[in-house]
Amino acid sequence: IMDEAPNLKGYFVLAGLSSSGVTRSAGFGRALASWIVDGDAGLDTTPFRIDRFGPNGNDEDHLRKVVRDVPAGHFDTEQ
Repeated sequence: IMDEAPNLKGYFVLAGLSSSGVTRSAGFGRALASWIVDGDAGLDTTPFRIDRFGPNGNDEDHLRKVVRDVPAGHFDTEQ
């Protein structure tokens, strides 16, 4: 995620890059700094927007329910 929080003007999020973040952190950091200082990231941030998760992406009750399912999709929790 790289976006300005929808309900907090001036609050920016740069998170969730996983292991790819190690190799991309300098570029994303520079883009975010440009966005904060100049008002323009200098690249298309559409693929990284918070709202790509839909209306439930900012619903705390929904997120608390579905977050339990995420590790099960990546790890064998039945051992």
